[in-house]
Order: sequence, then C-alpha cells, then structure tokens
Amino acid sequence: MNSNLQIHNMNSTFTSLKIIFLFCLLTSLNAHAQLAKCKGKYFGNIIANSVHANYTELWNQITSENASKWQATEPTRGNYNFTGSDVAYNWAKNNGGLFKYHTLMWGAQTAGWVPNASSATIQAAIEPYFKAVADHYDPMGGLYMIDVLNEPINTRVADNLKSALTAGYQAEPANANDRNNQYGWAIWCFQLARKHFPNSILMINEYNIEMNWNNCRAPYIAMSNAIKNAPNLTDGKKNLIDGIGLQAHGINDLSAQNFKACLDEIWNKTGLPMHISEFDAAASPNEGKQRDDYSRLIPVAWEHEHVAGITLWGYVQGATWIPGNRQSGAGGTDSGIMYSNGNDRPAMTWLRQYLNSRPSLSCCPPPLSFGDCSITAVDNDDDNTSVYSVYPNPFNSKITVNMESDFTYTITDLLGNGIESGTGNNQKEIADNLLPGVYMLRIKNGITTKSFKITKTSN
Repeated sequence: MNSNLQIHNMNSTFTSLKIIFLFCLLTSLNAHAQLAKCKGKYFGNIIANSVHANYTELWNQITSENASKWQATEPTRGNYNFTGSDVAYNWAKNNGGLFKYHTLMWGAQTAGWVPNASSATIQAAIEPYFKAVADHYDPMGGLYMIDVLNEPINTRVADNLKSALTAGYQAEPANANDRNNQYGWAIWCFQLARKHFPNSILMINEYNIEMNWNNCRAPYIAMSNAIKNAPNLTDGKKNLIDGIGLQAHGINDLSAQNFKACLDEIWNKTGLPMHISEFDAAASPNEGKQRDDYSRLIPVAWEHEHVAGITLWGYVQGATWIPGNRQSGAGGTDSGIMYSNGNDRPAMTWLRQYLNSRPSLSCCPPPLSFGDCSITAVDNDDDNTSVYSVYPNPFNSKITVNMESDFTYTITDLLGNGIESGTGNNQKEIADNLLPGVYMLRIKNGITTKSFKITKTSN
C-alpha cells in the first residue's frame, strides 16, 4: 500500500520553490477522464450485478450494492460465493479504481442460515467467515477499504447475533479487563477484521447521522471511540478503526451549515477521517430541487479536509433504490442523476462543472484516500539546496523524514506548544507517540526551515 502525502508549505520566506515529482503512479490509471481524476480524493458509485457502460468514464471508486454482503457471500454455512463481489473488485483492479468491500457485518442482511441458528453456532462461524473473505481476496491483491460494521445504531441487530458477537468479544483474552463494555459486540467485529485484514482501511457506516435522527449521532460517536480505544488481538495496539462512514441518505432538507457542523463534530470528537458512503438526493418534487441539494451539500463534503471521498448510491434513472414515481425523463422523482439514455440530469451537469473547477494535483495518483502522491521536493534559495521527502501525511502510526544531510525537527500543536523534537541524519521516523489531531512539523537543515501541517488520524 502506498503512503498518503499532503504537504502544506507554510514558510513564506522561500523566494523559489520547485517541487519535482519523481514518480506518479500513472500506469495504474487508464485514459478515461473520470470526474475526480487527479483531484486528490475519490468520487465513486455503486453497481448491482454488472458495470454500466459509462461507469469507467465517470467514477474512480466502486462499491457493490449487495454482492459483498454476508447474505450474498455465505448462502449456506461454510459455503462461500464471491462471484458477484468480484465484478466490482475486478473493475477497480483493471481500471485504476478503488474498491470498497461493503460489508462484513450488518444486522439487516445476514447469511440466510443465521436467523434460525443458536448464538453458539453463529459465534463459531463468524471468524471463519471473515477469514474466508481474506483468503479469497488476499491472493488477488487484498482489500483496501472495508465497511466492517454497517448500521450498528439505527438498524436492529437480532438477539442471537448480538449475543454471539458479545460472547466472542468476552472470550478474547485481550478484552479480559473490559469484558462488560457495552460496545463489545461491535468491537469484536473490528478485532477480527484487523486480525485478518491487517493493512486495510477499516470503517464503520451509518445513516441519518447528518440529520441526527432520534439523537443517533452521540451514540455513533461513542461507539466509534470505543472501537478506537480497544486493543487489537495481535499485539494490543489501538488501531482497529480508520474511518467513519456517513451514508447521507435523506438529506433533502439538510442545510450546508448543519452538514458541516456534523462533519466538524465527528472529527473533533473522534479524530477519524470521514467517508461520505452512500450519498443520494431524489428529484423530488423536481430536478431543480435535486440539483440544489447536490450543489448545497457536495461542496461541504468535498472541501472538508477530513473527508476522504464520496460515494454516490446509484446514478442511472430506473436503476436506483429510490424509484420515486417510476417515471422516466425529467418528470421522474427518483434519485438518478443521469437518464437511462446516458444524458445528464441537471444535478449531473452541476457535478461535472463543480469537479472540473476543483484544483488538480500536479501528479495523478490512484484515487486513494486524500490522494496518494509520493514526492521528493527540491528547495532552491540563494544559500542552500536540499532534497527532502516527508511521508505519509495523514498518518496513523509515524512519519518518515528523508533528508540529504543532518537536520533538526520540532512538532508543535496549533497553538505553538512543543510536543516533540529531535535530530536526524538522512532518514528518521518521527511522531509515533502523538495523539490523533493536527500539528505543525518544522524541519531545519542548515539555514533553511521547512514547515508542514501534519495530521494523525488514529493510534
């Protein structure tokens, strides 16, 4: 997995700065002009059973609407079928896109044998199921992003399933000091996921958090933090969760101000990046309202520095989960943003214009979270020339500094309080003990000082 980099040069004293990108992973992208190509984040969509003819021209991320869920992948106990899920996976692999596995655990669509099974039977089957997913995808290149737990707050989890997950959590020696954690059943899902997918981005996903339906935001944040603060089963590190999914359904009356306040609150209280995972807006009562919903809310998410990307939940009229009045054409009140003949609805016209107006990266990496743009930079001034690189950023463990010569560094919080300092020679790993948050990193090499804003996403 390549490292993420997001360098912010804060030193205005440089009179000349050349940034030379030594490599951009162009070979992994095709020639299609996807809407978010080179924009630093992903903008994706879903498929049902096949990839739409114009999918590759539009999107650089893909999620299978149903084919990766437990109900589809283990139709009978111990017998697994990933054929449908592989359609989306192989599209991503062959087209330089990003595949998200959706989802390992969801109370609403469990394997068909689960509702009538005992808790003990379910408990014994869960880890083999997670392992089967890993065994299938690891030889193919592995899974980059996974929705581990779907709708844990607003969708009821059957008693036999929840008790099975709770018992699994309590049986783990790593949880001996916190056996009665009210979120133990959710934590165990992530503990098993981290065990079998050690390098994947693991996420939680929920709906109506933006609208704070029935005050669901607070328990969602609490559950996410409980997972974040729980140990993994391998070495006890607290690295179980990497992102928070916000579905963004039913947002027709959500204001831009309230949407941003939601994003800010989740970041401030969890320090975890967010993914807009299932965005849609119906053309109800008309297409103008749908366009306005997109133009009001998409910029809030796309321009938020802690939102990694956006996935729309369908885009072709007549093939979305919100059918509206089932009329085709401009009078349809469904959630599609393209007509079935491939022409744009007003919301899609706006989306093309908006993403085209957003700044592009100087290189064009694969659509990894926040853009994966590994670089080496050369600073030229009258007195000193140095070659350096700093990566990854954002990070969840530590940052590596590469420098041609000796250097000193300091890390401060945004108020200027010192957090860490030290020296290095050519290469050094730093910042491994920071709490999640945003910091300033200053590196001094001779008489030249370079400043960066760095973001730690999790422990």
